[in-house]
Amino acid sequence: MVPCIKCFPMFNQRLIDLQRDYAKKFLCHVNPYTGFAYKDDPAVAVVQMNNEDSAIKGIDEVDQNPQLLPYMEEVQRRFNYFLLMKYDNREKLARAWTSDGVCALREDEDPAKNTVKMVRGSFYQPTNNAWDDWAGDVSPARYADYMEFGLWSNRRFYREYKNYLLSLGVKVPIAASNLIAGAADVYGHIDGDFMENNTYFNHPILPVYGRTFMTGRPSESVSVNPLTVQKYIGQMATTLLSLGSVSCVEGKPFMITEWNDYGLHPFRSTSFVQMIAYACLNDWDGLILYNHHTSDKDNQPDDEIHDVFDCYNDPAVMCQWGFMANVFLKGLVAKSNVKVEQVFSMEDLETLPNWYAMVNLIAPYITGLRAAFVENGHKYRGDADLAINAGYFNTADLSEAKHAVQFAWSKDRDAFRRFPDDQRLPKASKGCMEEDAKIYLDEKNLVIRDIRQMAGMGDYTEFAEKLDQAMKCWKLIPEDTGLVDGKLISATGEICFDPAYARFEVHTPYAAYFSGAPEENIVLDDRILVKACNDRISLSVMPLYQEERDKMKLADANEFVISAFGRCGNDDNVISDGPEYAPGITMTCITMNGKLYAETLEGSMIIKAQNKAVLEFLDTEGNVISSVEKAAKNGQVVFDLPGNVASVFYHLWMD
Repeated sequence: MVPCIKCFPMFNQRLIDLQRDYAKKFLCHVNPYTGFAYKDDPAVAVVQMNNEDSAIKGIDEVDQNPQLLPYMEEVQRRFNYFLLMKYDNREKLARAWTSDGVCALREDEDPAKNTVKMVRGSFYQPTNNAWDDWAGDVSPARYADYMEFGLWSNRRFYREYKNYLLSLGVKVPIAASNLIAGAADVYGHIDGDFMENNTYFNHPILPVYGRTFMTGRPSESVSVNPLTVQKYIGQMATTLLSLGSVSCVEGKPFMITEWNDYGLHPFRSTSFVQMIAYACLNDWDGLILYNHHTSDKDNQPDDEIHDVFDCYNDPAVMCQWGFMANVFLKGLVAKSNVKVEQVFSMEDLETLPNWYAMVNLIAPYITGLRAAFVENGHKYRGDADLAINAGYFNTADLSEAKHAVQFAWSKDRDAFRRFPDDQRLPKASKGCMEEDAKIYLDEKNLVIRDIRQMAGMGDYTEFAEKLDQAMKCWKLIPEDTGLVDGKLISATGEICFDPAYARFEVHTPYAAYFSGAPEENIVLDDRILVKACNDRISLSVMPLYQEERDKMKLADANEFVISAFGRCGNDDNVISDGPEYAPGITMTCITMNGKLYAETLEGSMIIKAQNKAVLEFLDTEGNVISSVEKAAKNGQVVFDLPGNVASVFYHLWMD
């Protein structure tokens, strides 16, 4: 199979049989060393049926691969059979696909002749605005029927495959697939025992040529504002958190099975702890930091990064690994105590606005977020503290929600523009929205008159402000959390992200973290203050445990492990302009070159201590390189750090 041609194994019976045959041979083979088959092995935690597969994407590249055309023709044939099943004949299909006298079915298309074209997609479920040109390349009607066909095909495939695996004796939870973006795609994967997704930042465009990689524009995540990242771009601009959270579904465990911020930007250390912190806030169940590939040979130098996909010696990853593992596995960052759900009706699955990720670029940073699907009727009956309608169509009934945010991207209740509804939003606002008002807000409902105008071309700042206003009005979040002077502060108060000033901070009773552009004084703990001369720095601190225990508060400790470093990677990478990837988008080429480096902390560390403090400089294995002991003066110790010791780790002891 050619890479990224992913949907055909969901349809072709020969490919389905081969998948099952492989699964049987793999899962039922008895390992002679353990005596277990994988289906019985307690070391196996989960089984994932397919990798990054879906019936509704992955055929954009087929025209360049003639050997795949028979598979595409089969999918088109099945789609046309689906249309015949639904509409019976061309005349009825044309009638259904007609709006205001315009028919979206082309003259040369007939389902009886298998000539009705599919909707093409690549890595993700393609977007389609319900209000777009009815007779355009992909009419909203064509899109709606293809999404219905695709999600039905996904669910049929995964249900049958899951039953097959269970019949083999698989005992662990079974997941469908990952790399999911879009409501229909999410709903098509919910038959797994848990949900998954893959999410990346600064991922290079494949294929890779030697040691040269191409990407759109390498960015430092600490200065990327989620509220504006999609401005003038839409779906393809994401953050690690926003894309990951799309497939997090209420009532299902959730795992990120692949994620990384690959080494295309020299200050990328923020991304890793940021993802860990927000995973805790959102109460996710698993994270697998993914190393796309590395050498299978014994040629992995410790002083060079040859491949952007390598992470075995990447300081941004490895120098924070212990901190990250402790924070996530021990739950050192609190989960949100506010339950927020984005509510999808079955009609919402038949379209996907270009700005569909708006809620995912706000809520997971503050309260956490789950998707909820209303499968019977339109009324939401969940128990979330706040229900936000997806609003792709004018359908969801949130009248029984504790609190609700309601809007509609389309005035219609369906994709075929048959049932406009001018009463749903006025009913939600009790008819009290003033004629010139943008919103209506009462003790239970926030109603937005025109979400398309408010979202504009992908700037979600105004929506975030209104959502923040409502949550504080309802006392769901404290006044000093949410959106505060451009900062995104978690409802727990532990996480603060300030993209305008390139700062990300975590402060919990058990650990602290700072990453980005230093403030004059970086307070890691009441007793630990750092003054950094670096223009970018990442700092972490947690207690050094003297015994096995799940958690120790910073306030109860007198020994700490600290990490501190700035930019890192190869010191002589070559950066140049690349080809035009799409109209107006020029790629950046990066050739890996030079030796491995990490900027050390330059400045000072000020410690509150009664008698003395000891600061040990450690190598990457924890061995002491050098140490400084100082007596306290006026209750504090000042350690000057000129940055001349090759260390990013410190052991601090205070008395």
